[in-house]
Amino acid sequence: MLTLIPQSQYKIMPWKNGLGQTAQIQIFPEKAQFPDNFTWRLSSALVKADDPFSNFEGCQRVLTVVDGAGLILNDAKLLPGKVIYFSGEDSIYCKLIDGEVLDLGVIWKPDLVSVTLSHRFVEQREVIDLSLKGVHFACVTSGVVRVGEVKVQARDTIKIEQVEQIIIEPDGLQSSVALISIVPVL
Repeated sequence: MLTLIPQSQYKIMPWKNGLGQTAQIQIFPEKAQFPDNFTWRLSSALVKADDPFSNFEGCQRVLTVVDGAGLILNDAKLLPGKVIYFSGEDSIYCKLIDGEVLDLGVIWKPDLVSVTLSHRFVEQREVIDLSLKGVHFACVTSGVVRVGEVKVQARDTIKIEQVEQIIIEPDGLQSSVALISIVPVL
């Protein structure tokens, strides 16, 4: 089953410190109120200034840069298209490399689910294996992509459930997509 989640449906939440905002794309369970009683959350954040990351005890995180020059997380550079995994308990100070950055990431409880995120260019038709039982997302980070028969615009997301493989292809110019898999821990 493919479910389109347009950017207009993301839940926007300003940061308490006023230095950015988070667009919650999806949370599980659906009625969870972040940061309480959630298993995982897929979101995108507009980072406007250097700032420490919030602490999420007992959680893991993965992050990629969607737009902007990139971030420095402590001493590690996170450039566009690259992916970094870290503990939600790590003390992370985030510096902007050159202006505002839009990121995409997942925060999850590792005793309940495992998460993978890959960020890649879509230059031709590809068959993507989704045989791991769970929920998958394709977040279009640039251009326009077809996922199966669904046309997905830049910054929109498609949720993929109960499908073992999908066909993904660019619709016009070069496109990029972040593929996320969230699989229950057995």
